[in-house]
Amino acid sequence: MRSRAALLAVALAGGCSFALEHHNAGLAHLEEAPAPAGPLAVGAKYAGWIASAPLVVGLTPVAALAWATPWVDLPLAVDIATAPGIALGYAVQALVGYPARALFFWTGPPARERSPRQVDVWRAPPGPGPPWGLVRERWAQDPAPRPARPLAEEDRARYDVPAWSPALAARVDAALAAAGPGEVAALRLEDEPAMLATLEVTRADGPGARPLVVMTPPLEAAFAARWLAARFARRGAHAAVVVPDALFMQPDLDGPGLERKLAAAVALGRATVEALAGRAEVSRVVYVGVSAGGIYGAVLLAVEPRVERAALLLPGGDLPVILATSEEPSVVAWREARAAAGLEAEALAADLRRHVRTDPLRLAPHVDPSRVLLFLGAEDTLVPTACGLRLRRAMGGPETYVLAGDHDTACFAFGFILRRVDAFLGL
Repeated sequence: MRSRAALLAVALAGGCSFALEHHNAGLAHLEEAPAPAGPLAVGAKYAGWIASAPLVVGLTPVAALAWATPWVDLPLAVDIATAPGIALGYAVQALVGYPARALFFWTGPPARERSPRQVDVWRAPPGPGPPWGLVRERWAQDPAPRPARPLAEEDRARYDVPAWSPALAARVDAALAAAGPGEVAALRLEDEPAMLATLEVTRADGPGARPLVVMTPPLEAAFAARWLAARFARRGAHAAVVVPDALFMQPDLDGPGLERKLAAAVALGRATVEALAGRAEVSRVVYVGVSAGGIYGAVLLAVEPRVERAALLLPGGDLPVILATSEEPSVVAWREARAAAGLEAEALAADLRRHVRTDPLRLAPHVDPSRVLLFLGAEDTLVPTACGLRLRRAMGGPETYVLAGDHDTACFAFGFILRRVDAFLGL
């Protein structure tokens, strides 16, 4: 119950999941008008939101009670509490912005969508930015996306379905048969020594074939993946979560060891798909990945054609750059351990460049951009925003949302993210 309250609090900070679909959750043609009309419109919207705070606080218990019922999901609970406040912000913005626009004789067209295709560093538009968790930018899929490039034979062999997959399928059958209604079927995955893990399968109730959502989170995000698995099952989709035994970035991990672990993570993902995709109750396979799970998922999408679509939250490409600059605590500790072992920054980067092949940036050209939905943090320092933009460009420009905030605070838009993920994956 405590975790549900925390999730609701985080999601409420992001606001109405319908409003977040738009840039800055405001009227873009007013907000992007030349000064002073634009800043006046933005300030009026924030003033409306501040004035609505008592309304949101009063509706929050109602939203919490609604979410406690079987009929209201988290995004709808967020909308119940925040939609009236967001609407007041829009109303005040219109009341101030349109007269200001007329008074200062600005009648130009609405601003056109910006494209990040030619840049690796996202720069915020001028003017005040939105609070954490709102949408700073939305980039639609490129209108003429490039086709996915076929895998080279070397990569096809490198990332082939592991030979132990049939044995896993038999074990999954036995675990599912033994699991009672509402129980999670769990079984150990010890066939890849570089990446020991547990596979947890949550089935949706009801007859007929249902979608299967695959998640391969890092250990730190296992609790969130388990919560999502239960949520997807309530919505009528099966879920499979591969939970690793330990943190990925162990202090003694060198370039070859990193590549072995990355390749093992892909093998676990492919084996999971192989074991479950052919079952009569599975209609299709989709993927959801957050942070390192988004990095794994970007690679899995390139090599596993049975994954129909994927929602990747806060991922990135160019692993040597990510590992050299990330402020994630386990990565910082790993760099310090490598430095103590005599591998300074330049030598460390060279070691990674020489050995790491399982990099989303290298494999991204093999991904059809229409299969991907990306969420990036505008000020992400754990998976640097620049690396997320490079991945987007290498993938051919899939639909992307840039959320205000960093790796943690961007997730204040959790309710909105869930709504968009559900819609994109068809859940």
